[in-house]
Amino acid sequence: MNSRFNLLIALSISFLLGACNLTPNLEETETNLIKLDGVWQSESSNLASNVRNQLQKRTLQIYQDFSYSLIDADYTSNISVAKGTFDFEEGIDMKGVSPVTIHQTYPNPITYKGIVEINMDVEPMEMTLEYVQVFPSQEVALAPPVATQGFGSTDNFNLGISNVQKFSVQ
Repeated sequence: MNSRFNLLIALSISFLLGACNLTPNLEETETNLIKLDGVWQSESSNLASNVRNQLQKRTLQIYQDFSYSLIDADYTSNISVAKGTFDFEEGIDMKGVSPVTIHQTYPNPITYKGIVEINMDVEPMEMTLEYVQVFPSQEVALAPPVATQGFGSTDNFNLGISNVQKFSVQ
């Protein structure tokens, strides 16, 4: 849980650092995949329930090269920052859930595996994200969620949706 908290914090801080770009860039390609950059935010009930008691808000900035900055703010106005890159091995499927690997490089190297979905049919646009730390290994290792099984599939559905969070574009 600590590593997931750190990732969520890192993603939130990253978004705040890039707050100058307020409009996400969506580019549809010939393969029906999208490329996206912009500022996303998660707060209140959209935060993953396993971090909701510790965090007030997460702000995530995704850049055109899929690097990110995440800024997490707790209830006492303390912030933490994480930076890294997203790796969409298969691109981002506009019509479903896609696998993602998150390589955090700052403040320390951590690798997360998870799934993501972009919902462009709502206003503001939403990104749903679920992931777990896979490197360095944890004392209690969790199996990453699987795109074909959908959200809540972390550790063979043992966590339910407690590790799922939604970000809205800003």
